[in-house]
Amino acid sequence: MTQLTCGQARPLLEPYVDGSLDGETAAAVRSHLAGCADCRNQHLEAVSIPARLRALTAPEPPSDLLPSVMAAVARVRRPRFAWGPLILEIGLCALIAWYLSGLAGLSALFSYTSGELSDVVGWGLGTTQLPAAPSLDLLLVLACLALVTVTGYHLALIIGATSEPSGRRAGQG
Repeated sequence: MTQLTCGQARPLLEPYVDGSLDGETAAAVRSHLAGCADCRNQHLEAVSIPARLRALTAPEPPSDLLPSVMAAVARVRRPRFAWGPLILEIGLCALIAWYLSGLAGLSALFSYTSGELSDVVGWGLGTTQLPAAPSLDLLLVLACLALVTVTGYHLALIIGATSEPSGRRAGQG
């Protein structure tokens, strides 16, 4: 069995306390602790840490914590005008579709697209055969829906980032 130096023994103290060292290494650490007062003091501290942590208690929260948090949440107001750009996106997509297809083509496009989408849903549920490859019109509509979805997501992020709780105005907090 080799004699450990303090530099070799100290990194092994916590694994020694945990019991995760192999027998030979644990015996070397024990031997070093028998002859080194500094490492023995560190070992005693390492052994006492779990007991000290178990002795800690959580502080009791103030009795008005929940009502004050709920009141602060109730004071947060979302701006109503922020969803306006999403309505504009939907209108823009409808205008693009009308321009590309005309009014009669627009209604045919939506009926054809809804038929294709119902085929896809039916295929997912196992009630219909695998639908044919989507047409260009369906891809256009899906691209517009993706654009609207992304815009809505970005608006939600902007609204979440710009709304501040009351009491945290500039100059306070």
